[in-house]
Amino acid sequence: MSARFDTDGRLVLSVMLGPYDRHPVGSREWAEGLTMHLQSSLDHLQRDSNPRRVLRILRDALTANPHPWQVYPEEAKGNPETWLRMATLLSWSELQAQVERLDPKGWAEIAAKQSAWEADPEHGRKRTGRPPKDVVCDTDDIPRDQESARGIRRRLQKRANAGDGQAAELVSQLTAGDITVNQAAIAAGMRQQYIRVRTDAPAKAAASIVGRMGAEWAGELAMAIAKAVAERTS
Repeated sequence: MSARFDTDGRLVLSVMLGPYDRHPVGSREWAEGLTMHLQSSLDHLQRDSNPRRVLRILRDALTANPHPWQVYPEEAKGNPETWLRMATLLSWSELQAQVERLDPKGWAEIAAKQSAWEADPEHGRKRTGRPPKDVVCDTDDIPRDQESARGIRRRLQKRANAGDGQAAELVSQLTAGDITVNQAAIAAGMRQQYIRVRTDAPAKAAASIVGRMGAEWAGELAMAIAKAVAERTS
């Protein structure tokens, strides 16, 4: 099921979910509930200036495996910046400005957890697709609307039940939060991976491709481009 947004672009969340810690970590209900409570706690922050709830929710989000933005909404593509903006219409820096002035010590703890998480190659920027600021290309599956995350999970489970070992392994990794639905779909051949490249910075785009895809793949691409250019100009 796709997420719903109001006219401002903020996520519309179900209050019927109740406390997020009543749901299994990694479930859609948990991720949506945590997102809902972050949204409501920030609304309360405008009135009572008490950041305690906001800090607790952010701490839970940063220490969970998987993180909520890797689960819900699918439109966030596993990117914490996008997830936060969809939930609250704030960037991380804007959120910091609101919370840090009220509780500098509490925010310092959150910042330390965020830094530790980003430094971990298993849980950091590479895994979530959150690029450095100067990255000018990204890998993605296009189009994304060809099948929902729930549909992908159902198809994988059906294959696993039929004895497909690869599908069973992907289901296991999804359940453990080791991969995203998008990564599982690409591995299973249900989606294709593309590279989107800006055309105004070729040098930076090349460096980004090497970083994202690896030197060997990038070298093959360079040779293929050189061949295509030679054929075009001959």
